[in-house]
Amino acid sequence: SLTRWRITARGMNGDGLVGQGRAYLRSEKNLYMKWSMPTVYRVGDKPAAGLFIFSQQDNEPVALVTKFAGAEMRQTLTLHKGANYISLAQNIQQSGLLSAELQQNGQVQDSISTKLSFVDNSWPVEQQKNVMLGGGENALMLPEQASNIRLQSSETPQEIFRNNLDALVDGPWGGVINTGSRLIPLSLAWRSLADHQSAAANDIRQMIQDNRLRLMQLAGPGARFTWWGEDGNGDAFLTAWAWYADWQASQALGVTQQPEYWQHMLDSYAEQADNMPLLHRALVLAWAQEMNLPCKTLLKGLDEAIARRGTKDEDFSEEDIRDINDSLILDTPESPLGDAVANVLTMTLLKKAQLKSTVMPQVQQYAWDKAANSNQPLAHTVVLLNSGGDATQTAAILSGLTAEQSTIERALAMNWLAKYMATMPPVVLPAPAGAWAKHKLTGGGEYWRWVGQGVPDILSFGDELSPQNVQVRWREPAKTAQQSNIPVTVERQLYRLIPGEEEMSFTLQPVTSNEIDSDALYLDEITLTSEQDAVLRYGQVEVPLPPGADV
Repeated sequence: SLTRWRITARGMNGDGLVGQGRAYLRSEKNLYMKWSMPTVYRVGDKPAAGLFIFSQQDNEPVALVTKFAGAEMRQTLTLHKGANYISLAQNIQQSGLLSAELQQNGQVQDSISTKLSFVDNSWPVEQQKNVMLGGGENALMLPEQASNIRLQSSETPQEIFRNNLDALVDGPWGGVINTGSRLIPLSLAWRSLADHQSAAANDIRQMIQDNRLRLMQLAGPGARFTWWGEDGNGDAFLTAWAWYADWQASQALGVTQQPEYWQHMLDSYAEQADNMPLLHRALVLAWAQEMNLPCKTLLKGLDEAIARRGTKDEDFSEEDIRDINDSLILDTPESPLGDAVANVLTMTLLKKAQLKSTVMPQVQQYAWDKAANSNQPLAHTVVLLNSGGDATQTAAILSGLTAEQSTIERALAMNWLAKYMATMPPVVLPAPAGAWAKHKLTGGGEYWRWVGQGVPDILSFGDELSPQNVQVRWREPAKTAQQSNIPVTVERQLYRLIPGEEEMSFTLQPVTSNEIDSDALYLDEITLTSEQDAVLRYGQVEVPLPPGADV
């Protein structure tokens, strides 16, 4: 049988008696096929192509017709009842469409097809470049072995916003900070969808639910969160970030919670506020105010703390020269710039709460100037929230976001700037001539993907197309790619674990030969060492694991 179904019906009669009935449904087909082979191979592989034919008959003759690369093969078969494995006669050495047709008495009983791909032996790497396109023909100049070629607009504010959205979703994640930073863009992507019943919406909904579940699993006692490896009552800032990200996801999906559900966030803050940096305090109360939690008294306390701080001698140092990729929230929250951003953000919160500040006006003006003149996107975002802005200023801040910056600051900037994007008219890249297929991005944008044969040489548009800057992305083998010289050394060493005298104790023996014992335990150690002074945001290692391996 193809499929089997159980149908349960429940009902209630006029007398109020309830009951249920069950029925079973099975779909049958006398002859049908299923592939039994991979669809992706390395160049040089010689696939042993084959399929299964399932038959409800016994000793019945059939004809199997297969087509690949313009060649047709016909096999006459006698099937036994049940599953029959059939080897195909095709010599498959290149990418292409493999189709099979099962005939009996001149009638087609079943037909299937699949696309087979041959990829280069070496590891593929992602490459990209910007190209200015205009009407007519535009040269692409891609390498001969380029694959997975994608094209999307890159300079419009909407595309900058969506590209940052997708970069946040696709980045490495796992801890509280990055999981929360992933929920924010996913929530923004969900809100931007016009149809919440589409396949793309289902994918985003599932991703939101999965990340909410992961966030819950990371919580400690009392629904509080802590930094990796730390114990205790949890960190108030980290706890607030997790609850705020969960609130954003709940709002996006329409999940309602009682107000006291979110009280854990303020309880943790009230206990630790006196020992928190001013920037962390301001951020927590900004999230609480957005969540409509009672925080006026806490706001007054923060304002008084800023007033007591006033200005210090180090505040009047030379202009801020920190790297744009440095994290203000995670690295230097207690710096003069961090305190200045906290001051400006608190002014905005007090204004929304209709409260007056006790901070001296000259101190507020100094803080505003220091934040506005810095090179930090978070500082510029806070200034924009305080004084108001437009789409042009928003696009300038978004252009300053990079993948090397911390995920929490990028997610916050994206979330706070999203409202300004609604006022901007959309710019759509028209369809290029040729075999380009449109695809949707997680963030609601779109891109064009090459589905034709080979590598395209040119991009053709109508003469009416105005000049546009687009981003071309592709994959190519690492051995032919012009890799950027990232100053990182990669070292790999395989050790054999030699059991010691005590239980679960081992000594490491470096493996220097090619001999591997399937009954022994091994440790594969991979070390990334940075050769530069600047801190790299993360290192990602892609390593195939053998069966039974663990990280």
